[in-house]
This record gives sequence, structure tokens and C-alpha cells, in this order.
Amino acid sequence: MTLKNQIGTAFVWNHAARITGYALDLLLSIILARGLGAHDYGVWSELYTLIFLFSMLCSFGLDTSANVFVPKLSRQKLSAYLRFSLFIFIALSLLSLFLMNALSTQWNLWFDSPLSTYIGIASLYMVFFAFSIWMNALLISFYDLKFSFIINVGFKTIVSAGAWLLLYSGYGIRELLYLMTATLAAVVCFFSIRHGSLLFAKSTAIDRMRIWRFNVVAWLTKFLNYLLGRYSDIFILGLFQVVNEEIAYFNLSFSLTMALFYLFTAGFGGVSLTLFSKAVHEGKLERVQRGWTMILKVIILFCLPVFCFFILHADMIMVLLYSDDFIPAASLFRVFALFYLISILTGAGVNSAVLYAFERQSTVFRLRAIFGTLNILLDLLLIRYWGVMGAIVATGISTVAIIAFELIAVRQSLSIRYPFIFLLKIVLAVGIGLLLISLLISVPTPLLLIIKAFAYFGVVLAGLAMFKPFDRQDFDFIEKELQSIAFMVRPFVKFQA
Repeated sequence: MTLKNQIGTAFVWNHAARITGYALDLLLSIILARGLGAHDYGVWSELYTLIFLFSMLCSFGLDTSANVFVPKLSRQKLSAYLRFSLFIFIALSLLSLFLMNALSTQWNLWFDSPLSTYIGIASLYMVFFAFSIWMNALLISFYDLKFSFIINVGFKTIVSAGAWLLLYSGYGIRELLYLMTATLAAVVCFFSIRHGSLLFAKSTAIDRMRIWRFNVVAWLTKFLNYLLGRYSDIFILGLFQVVNEEIAYFNLSFSLTMALFYLFTAGFGGVSLTLFSKAVHEGKLERVQRGWTMILKVIILFCLPVFCFFILHADMIMVLLYSDDFIPAASLFRVFALFYLISILTGAGVNSAVLYAFERQSTVFRLRAIFGTLNILLDLLLIRYWGVMGAIVATGISTVAIIAFELIAVRQSLSIRYPFIFLLKIVLAVGIGLLLISLLISVPTPLLLIIKAFAYFGVVLAGLAMFKPFDRQDFDFIEKELQSIAFMVRPFVKFQA
């Protein structure tokens, strides 16, 4: 298979795996919210915060490192790299297990909830979760996305179905953790068997210090991303002893926003970094420039219409997806989705991939350090007065700022031009769609909301077909580098001179 077809096929399978995965994650969040109720869903949110925090310590930036280094290494050096990475993972997993269990009683004091009763099984799940993240990154680097799709979709389908059966049979959080741990353990076994032979292949020496330094910076950057994300906000909300119901509203608004983003752009994750890294290694900067522009355009194409519709109809969407109990989450969702839409327009999901490809991880780290600290300070100030809305505003401001400064950093490495004309055409199509359906269809019921959604997206697609936001150069790049997805943008391409 040629490189261009390999990358295009990888994108298709990666997008299929991730979009299905995020759809199943959204389904699971709906099942958990409805099955556990607002209070216990708040407890689950706090518990998952701890799992995510310690999984970052286990992974130690190995997933990012895999996407950057694996495409550059020969088979002999790859074997040495994998053994070195596995040693790091095992050592940090043991440390994480010890710390998570040793500090379990302290969680009760911080969160004022009985989290320590779940720490034993949660810590085991945390290790499997961290390992699966690393294995997924390796599969992306090997372009082995079909296998990843089958395993991950199978795992998440089993978990969603099992969670529904457990919760609606009267079981709770503990039984849910047992199910997720056992299923994820099986996934880890499948991943290990797939490429495990590489660990025992003949190897040559690698620059371990270079890899170690990269891992340290990538890990610290992920930790700073934690400070920018929902989990640090949930942690601080717990410190302020915000009621579990409010934490549940916050988690749902954040989860729905991120689900909307990843459902339509997930295929670029990992694959874009691998593509950019290989192009930089070969000195093909024009390929990186075109890739950045093309990926940004596709992200805007999918996200802008979807975000606008969900922001305008947030109340009814909360009722439709979750229940009447979660209507208070609608205002939180509107605010955070608006902040995140601004960050999407400035390169969320693509800027950092370019910087990592140029091995400018220190730039990414410094930006995360500055704005992660800003997020914490704003949390401490605003939560005191605005509660969960304060956490939403703090994270929104920090997220927009960091993506904007990443864009400035990208412009220092590449001669890129922002696609303003493209954005204007998308805005026009979205504006026409919103105007027409607001005049023709009211939304008093969930059924009419679904009808309105189909009408809206139909009008938007017609507008895009009329305005033709993509140019011939965009399409030429896709045919050359991402041939397998050319059909996705063909209807919106202006072929005439």
C-alpha cells in the first residue's frame, strides 16, 4: 500500500474508531446519568477524576511519544524503544497503585464523599486504562487502525450494555467498576498479543535521554492539560464542597461539548501528528502547511454548524438526552460550548500537533503552565461567587487563550494563512439555515426538535454546496495525501478557476 493510501485508510479507520468511541462514551454518560441519578453521578464524576489523574502518571507521555518517535525509528530501534517505554510504564504503575491506595482516606476529607470505598478496584482499572491509551497510540503509529476499531468498539459496546443492565437491575458504582475493569483487562490482552513480538526482536541502541526528556515534557504538558480540563475543576468544586448534583451538571455540560467536538474530528487525532512528524522529518514543510490548513477547514466545516444548533436548543437537548432533572446543565453547556467554539476556530486539535511534530514540546508545555495556573486561580476566585458557572468561565477563558497563543507559535514555524474566506462561507450557510428553520418550525417538543435538526442540516448542506468553500488546491492535497476521504469534501469544492 502506498503512503498516501496508508495515511488515508488510517484516517478512515481512526475516524470510524474514534467517532464510534465518542458516540458510545456519550451513550454511556446518558446511561450513567439516568441510572445513577444526579447525586450518584456526581460521586462517579469525582471518582473518575482520581482515575484520570493517576492514569496520567502511569502513561507518562508515552502515547504522545509513540506518535512522534515510532514513525522515525527502524525496526531494531523500535524494539529497544518499546522495551524502554514498557519499563517506564511498569515502574510508574506500581508507584501510582501505592499512592492511590495510600492516600485513599484523604479523599474523603477533600471531597466529603465515600470515595475510599471504591479505591481498590478503581486503582486497578486506572492501570488498565493507562495501558490501553498507550497501546492505542502505538496502533495509530503503526497505522493498524482497523484492529483498534474492532477492539475499542467491542469494549465500549459491552460496557454500555452491561452498565444499562447493572444500573437498571438495582446495582451501583462498585459493580460498574468491576464490569469496566474486567472488560478493559481483556482489551489490554488483545492489544499486547497484536504487536507483542516486537518486544523480543533484535534491537540496536537508542538515544534514551532524548526520549526520556520528551516524555517528561509531554507528561508535564498532559498534567497541565489536566489543570485546564474538567477534572481539575471537579477536584476544586469538591474542595469547595459543591453539592454532587451541581458537579453532575458541570460534568454533563463539559462532556457534551467535548463529545460534539470529537464526534466529528476524532479521526485527525494521532494520525495528524504522525503525518506532520513524518513530513517534518523528511523536510516537506509545504506538506505540513497544507495539512494544517486542510485539517482546520474540515474541523470548522463539521463543528460550526453543529455547535450553533446545540447552543440554541440546549434546554430541549438536555431533556431529550438525559432527563428533566438535568435542565440546569443547559446554561452551563451554552457558555462552555461558546468558549470552545472560539477555540476551534483558532486551531484546537491541530495547533499542538504541528508544534509536537517540530519537537517544540517545550512551547506547548510553557503555554499549558501559564494558562493552567491561570485556570486554577480563576477557579479559586470565581467558584466562590458563581459556583459551577465560575468553573465553566475559568476553563473557557484559559482554553481560548492557550489555543490562540499556540496559533501564534505555529505561525513562527510555518508560513500559514488563516482561511477567512472559507470561514465566511461556512458562517453564511449556517446563518441561512438558522434563519429559515427559526421562521418555519417552533421547538416545543423533543420530536419537533429532531425534525428541526434534519431540516437545519439539510439547509446548511445545500448552502455549502452552493457556496463551495473548498478550493481546488484543497482537493488536490486530499487526493494526494488522504485519497480515501476525498469523497467527503468533493460536493463542496469549487473546481473552476
